[in-house]
Amino acid sequence: MDKTPQTSTQPEAKFKSGAVVASVWKNEGQNGPYRTVTLTRSYKDKDDNWQRTKTLRPKDMDDVIIVAGQVTEKMAELEPAAPETATDAVHETPPPKTKKASRPRKAKQAA
Repeated sequence: MDKTPQTSTQPEAKFKSGAVVASVWKNEGQNGPYRTVTLTRSYKDKDDNWQRTKTLRPKDMDDVIIVAGQVTEKMAELEPAAPETATDAVHETPPPKTKKASRPRKAKQAA
């Protein structure tokens, strides 16, 4: 039995900023459906043909941030939080426990 997840041939959603494209893929696995995201960058090769690569440059990071935000919003639409986990209450994390501050020591004077 093939354990490779099934992926559709077309992405469920695509987001583009600059040369960066984020594609959202719906997959069917042994435990049910799940989604994955691919990031690619378009460029022209030496023959002036468009190509895609998974290698991103430092100057692409602003575009990655933009498409990542768009993907996050889309994923929230596609997979809304379950009612038992969704809440309007704000949960505050208690501050970390700290040791009591010790009193400063007096410096010894040389005789």
